[in-house]
Amino acid sequence: MKQAYQVGLDEQTSVTRVTLGGWRARLRLTPRAIGVIIFIAILLINMVAYGAVWGYSAYHVQKTARADLNVRIADLQALNAAGKLFTAAGLGQAQADLTAVDRDLAQLQSLLPFGGVSAVEPEASIWHTLSLGRNVVGAALAGLHAEQALSPALTALVGSVTHSASAATGRPMTLEDVTHGQQALAIIAGDWAAAQADRQVISPGALSALGDPRLPKLLTAFDKYAPMVTVGITMASAALDWSPAALGLTQQFHILLFNMDTDELRATGGFLGNYAQITLAGGLVTSGIHLHDIYTLDCPNGVCPKRALPPGYSWFPLAQGEFGLRDSNLNPDFSTSAGLAASLYQQITGTRVDMVVAITPAIIEDIMRVTGPLTVPQFHVTVTADNLNSTIHYYHQNADITTRLGINYKALGTSVAKAFDVLLSQALMAQVTKLSGSQLGKLGKLLMNAFTTKDIQVFASDTRLEQALQQAGAGGQVLAPAYDNLMLVDENDGGSYANSDMRETASDVVALDASGAARHTLTVTYNYAIVQHSYTQQRVYDDFVRVIVPESVGGIIGMGPCILGRTTQSYHTVVGCQLRVQRGQKVSLTFSWTVPNAFTAGKLSTYRLLIQRQAGAQVTTSVTLTPPSGQTLIAQGSALQAQQGALTWSASPLLVNTTLSAQVQP
Repeated sequence: MKQAYQVGLDEQTSVTRVTLGGWRARLRLTPRAIGVIIFIAILLINMVAYGAVWGYSAYHVQKTARADLNVRIADLQALNAAGKLFTAAGLGQAQADLTAVDRDLAQLQSLLPFGGVSAVEPEASIWHTLSLGRNVVGAALAGLHAEQALSPALTALVGSVTHSASAATGRPMTLEDVTHGQQALAIIAGDWAAAQADRQVISPGALSALGDPRLPKLLTAFDKYAPMVTVGITMASAALDWSPAALGLTQQFHILLFNMDTDELRATGGFLGNYAQITLAGGLVTSGIHLHDIYTLDCPNGVCPKRALPPGYSWFPLAQGEFGLRDSNLNPDFSTSAGLAASLYQQITGTRVDMVVAITPAIIEDIMRVTGPLTVPQFHVTVTADNLNSTIHYYHQNADITTRLGINYKALGTSVAKAFDVLLSQALMAQVTKLSGSQLGKLGKLLMNAFTTKDIQVFASDTRLEQALQQAGAGGQVLAPAYDNLMLVDENDGGSYANSDMRETASDVVALDASGAARHTLTVTYNYAIVQHSYTQQRVYDDFVRVIVPESVGGIIGMGPCILGRTTQSYHTVVGCQLRVQRGQKVSLTFSWTVPNAFTAGKLSTYRLLIQRQAGAQVTTSVTLTPPSGQTLIAQGSALQAQQGALTWSASPLLVNTTLSAQVQP
């Protein structure tokens, strides 16, 4: 006969009441052990070229949470929000809180009959929920211990970036440190696997029957973050295994960094105007980070060597037989463009490239919103996040100012036109070294978000790490999912700063029909606004437009003042055309295509559409889904909104890859 089991709290006496069948007993517990289930989710995110950091989110559930546990949870949240979680004091406090949480969960488990192994619900689900919490807390503690062990070496590494290898405090990373990190990650991975196993046998219905709505919410939170954590562990594992090479412990490691200009938009985010070669050796950055005008590499002494266009880029007019590193990012798939850039760089310099990183000006703007305005004393000017691009462009076009001020641009390792860029970057690095812990925490969150928006893209020559980067969304690849997808790519091939003034919209109307097909009509409008700048702006905008759709599409038709050009994209069908827009003019293009078998016709099924963002682009994007005749569409998730029998979505502008999902009901 099934026995009834209950755990309750007597609010007046702070005594836990346990009832098993008709037998009742009272147990006095420590205050923090009364009625608490804690879940700490770990976010493992790779730090480019060196190790990983661990972030934490704390959740507490249960009907009668005790005040002292609330304080502990608040401590963890405050530490994380203030960026103090990885300070010496913060690590100690976090370890104390998590250790107490684990003890509380263990005490709660001890109250369950038969050691929690009974198959009777809801006891089994309660036990596995507590076990899930303990496993995740165990992983968190392993991460904190690893952070403490690696902290001196990471401090030295960061110091070698912001200062110099000789001025870095702490001790350099060693192979022994890497081994300790790998051992800690093995514990983390084991605890996380155990937590996922617990989740598989937890019955949401059993937890709901307890009457506390927070318990099901706990599982929802776990399910939401679990894929992210799993990807983070995979990436951290790949990074740690590669770190002896990446940290220069076995040989020198070379990173090619590009600072792109999104006002001259290119396929991966912007013109590759500045570059830096970063070298790591012995666990430290030994080269510093020094920007150089890419023309000093491509065209030494002002002479650009002859080099033919690679296959597939015959539409690109600017190279004119002098294709260079500056032109290597014509493919929106970052891994493809970065591979070409690495190959060209090695041909030109003889230096092997192990990793390619590209950033947009949005990264610099984010940093400046934390540091505040920057003064470049050599030019007697102050730069803010809002006037960053316009100020840079002004000095690019007025290189004589550099000469008049007597600035030795050759000593800076760049061209006369880019001296301001180098001095601004030096001022920026100097300010970063002065940031407080809370400011660094804020900056860290901004930088992590930049991987999602493609404002930071990374390519690694190591196959395993590259796969992990792509899985985590940091690889900037053009995705080819097994469902409908769309990507609009603009390529400024006129060499102008026009994209800052381009007001672009893209509206896709998707009509689902009874055959299971999705019929698209995409309208793209370019409005080249008249805007006053401190620098000179061209009157004409030249753009090679690409619409990238699933490979299964038989053909795509384009209409409007756009001259068709031949181009391809792996695993996709693509149409490209050359567009010219005069300043003050508005031009619209229309593209139409049909995706067969986009959903299962005649049955309850799901239609999905992935809208992919081009890095650096600012396109107001909207989608309208209409159902087959006599059928209805139900939005899955909160992105799509019902409107007069259709579903609509918009982003102004589109900043991240977005998947729209709708259920088709016959």
